[in-house]
Amino acid sequence: MFRIKNNNKKDMAKKKIVLEEPVEETKQDLGIGGLGDLIAKVTDSLGIEKCEGCENRQDKLNHLMPWLKVSRELTEDEKEFIRFIQQKQIIQSNDVNRLFVLYNDIYYAKNKRCNCPELIGKMIQRLNDIL
Repeated sequence: MFRIKNNNKKDMAKKKIVLEEPVEETKQDLGIGGLGDLIAKVTDSLGIEKCEGCENRQDKLNHLMPWLKVSRELTEDEKEFIRFIQQKQIIQSNDVNRLFVLYNDIYYAKNKRCNCPELIGKMIQRLNDIL
């Protein structure tokens, strides 16, 4: 079970997922999804620290110039599931499983199921972007 903390309900990037139970995490990266991610990787490798403004620009640039291609249109059931996840403060384990299956199918990805709150939050954000 995962608890989601969100200071701004409209911005999925601000959602934080807090694990309710201790589990082993596997660090995974969703890769570069747009121009914002590319700029963030470059500035990080140059040792430039990220501020809140940088994170906002990263999200906006990713939205304006995305590189991820979707494999197909979302079904109404999948759209409803994404909306359901966005509204929840706690995400159940079976919903996390479904989230990974949906994300991997939509984005041609091969992410393994893990309990990394940062990864899950970014997956929710990217799925929300195609709604």
